[in-house]
Amino acid sequence: MKNSMMLISSSIIYLFIFAMYLELSPSLGNVLFRTSSDGFKKINLPSFFGVVTAPFRIPELWRPENWDLNYFVGVFVIFGLLRIYKDYKRSKMSEINKQILKSHRTYLYTKPSSSVLYLSPLNTIQNEQTSFSKETLFCNKND
Repeated sequence: MKNSMMLISSSIIYLFIFAMYLELSPSLGNVLFRTSSDGFKKINLPSFFGVVTAPFRIPELWRPENWDLNYFVGVFVIFGLLRIYKDYKRSKMSEINKQILKSHRTYLYTKPSSSVLYLSPLNTIQNEQTSFSKETLFCNKND
């Protein structure tokens, strides 16, 4: 599910990038916005989607030198970059979480009566009824 959402988002992102590239390209240009016979710029979606679907009709667009005109290659490049970024972010968060867990570890101690006590990072052992310092728990009974 997550990969399909990332593929959809990368295709939408690249659709805008591809449209800008086609409009600003000196060799192509005027694919999405064309000047009509009355002199006004109008949106021409059929010609834009014709360029988007052209790789299915023109096999030469699958060659590496023509990948800039192949919408689907661009989508998978953006998808791959988003995937790499997401994995990098996940690994960084994993490292940060490990560091947090190391610094905030809770140590478990039990009393002979089998009630559970917890040693917090502040070296205080806590129970529902009482709170002892670390020194009082480990001191000798004869002291």
